Amino acid sequence: MTIKVALIPPLGWEQYLLDSTGVQMALAIDSCMAHPHYRSAFTDMADRGDLVIVDNGEAEGMRNANHTVTDFAMSLKATEQVLPDVMGDRVETIRKVHEFFLMPGNYWSGMDYMLVLQGDLYDAQTMVHWASEFTSGAQTDRVNPITTLGIPRNMGVMTSNSGVRIDMATWIATHYPNKFQIHLLGAQAAWPQELKFANKYAGDVIRSIDTAMPFNYALAGVLFETGEIFEGARDRLYLKGTLPRLNVRHVARNIEVYKSWAA
Repeated sequence: MTIKVALIPPLGWEQYLLDSTGVQMALAIDSCMAHPHYRSAFTDMADRGDLVIVDNGEAEGMRNANHTVTDFAMSLKATEQVLPDVMGDRVETIRKVHEFFLMPGNYWSGMDYMLVLQGDLYDAQTMVHWASEFTSGAQTDRVNPITTLGIPRNMGVMTSNSGVRIDMATWIATHYPNKFQIHLLGAQAAWPQELKFANKYAGDVIRSIDTAMPFNYALAGVLFETGEIFEGARDRLYLKGTLPRLNVRHVARNIEVYKSWAA
């Protein structure tokens, strides 16, 4: 099977969303939500039948209020929304998810929801067990509105195991077959070919991944095919809508190579 790739281009370069493969990731952060072309690009993607996921901004360090994220998701005709989470903290993430469903303005009955598995491997497995029995108490169309499990890139750092997300996806599929969809939140800059091995060993269970890496590498003048690793910080203008230039040849080649790893 092929893992679907959601590309996250710099703000203002939404034309690259067309290179995603059936799934899109929109960021509910202020600069993006205030950008009319950004919003219209995602509604166009939704209208063409793509799965549109709305992230809450936690991984960007710009988390917005729950109702703000939900309103943004609904305005984009999104299919799926990432539930509130706290980086590296299982207990606080679970508490925030409970809070989310206590307030009617936070959720929408027609939305699918993604739980982010925060913490180390034990924490993540504990969260999967919890998610399997979760009952929101909210008036949704389903008893359990959690349809997707998101495995964040920081799990590799927390466990000192770059392949932990592949292991985690396989564990979920083994213990809870066909219960959850699985999404890889972000890509590990230190291991660009994670997608290649994820597709080889867990391509039948991982639905999708989102990434800005083809653009970050291109901005640094690095092509995936050279094998060079770029772990530098993202350009501070990346999500400001004022990025002055983009090496379009490097971007095109990096996207081509990255998508080939998913095939």
